[in-house]
Amino acid sequence: MMLAARVMYALHDLSPREAVEASLAHLERIGGEAGGIAVTPDGKFGWAHNSEHFAVAYASSGEPSPKVYLSKSEEQNA
Repeated sequence: MMLAARVMYALHDLSPREAVEASLAHLERIGGEAGGIAVTPDGKFGWAHNSEHFAVAYASSGEPSPKVYLSKSEEQNA
């Protein structure tokens, strides 16, 4: 499905999170599970996944402490 290529192309017009979400939408037709994390050269970042579990951790100068999410429910409750 060329997920990474789709994300890179989408980053021209969308935020990192939106680019990953738009790319994951193409997996719906085959029922695939995946996720991605995108970071732009200017430091913007985002992630998305269509699976229940997808570990993500990040630290940013704009956040007081590192963030860690192990599942979609943890992300939604943050």
